[in-house]
Amino acid sequence: MKDSARDSTKFIKRFRGDSRSIEITVFDSEGNAVDVAAYTGATLTVNSLLNPPDISTQLFEATGDTVTDGINGVITFPITTTDTDQTPGNYFYDIELTDADGEVDTIIKSKFVIKQDISK
Repeated sequence: MKDSARDSTKFIKRFRGDSRSIEITVFDSEGNAVDVAAYTGATLTVNSLLNPPDISTQLFEATGDTVTDGINGVITFPITTTDTDQTPGNYFYDIELTDADGEVDTIIKSKFVIKQDISK
């Protein structure tokens, strides 16, 4: 599953307890893939609040791997079963990229949905 990181309406959906990685592709405003290989960090943060005052409502954070296909804008975030073992519902996420100078760019902020599964 590939997600566009410049589409602010892009919801990420996962079943509770699933561990499938989240792979996104970063595009510029013209729809071209952005080379993210030079970024030193990529972080996906999921929170129970859209505008959290601090990290106390944070559910989890995943560090992205830009090495897999950074030239083509692809970032993969490994997700664990512990990450998604949350009460089913609507949460929020953002993705931040950090460059070599330590500058941080939030490239998307949207909804993260944990769906109820049947297996326990």
